[in-house]
Amino acid sequence: MTNAQLAAYRERLGLTQRELAHRAGLGLSTLKDLERGYRQDGEGRRRPATISKTVELALAAIELGITSYDGRKLTEPAADGVGGDDGAKGQGRRIGRPVSSKYAKQGATPSSNPDDHP
Repeated sequence: MTNAQLAAYRERLGLTQRELAHRAGLGLSTLKDLERGYRQDGEGRRRPATISKTVELALAAIELGITSYDGRKLTEPAADGVGGDDGAKGQGRRIGRPVSSKYAKQGATPSSNPDDHP
């Protein structure tokens, strides 16, 4: 995905930069950098802002209406019965239980893998 395609994707969905950043789990300034195609480093120099596969997959999930994923095979029902399309407008589909709260309770830190963070 190119920077221009990212901006067109957001506009096609009718989302503001703030809304898409929130849904994709990005900071607003990160999304702005990605759409612009560059970021400023600490010394004021422009550096390319490339879109990682992680961000592309998050955008694909948004397109599919998936708001959460617990890691199980997508064709399996969740063991606890949580997940799937709850039919609520605007809520999106949950695939399994929300994982963000699980990790927040454990005090997990963000991944150190540079591909996970644009």
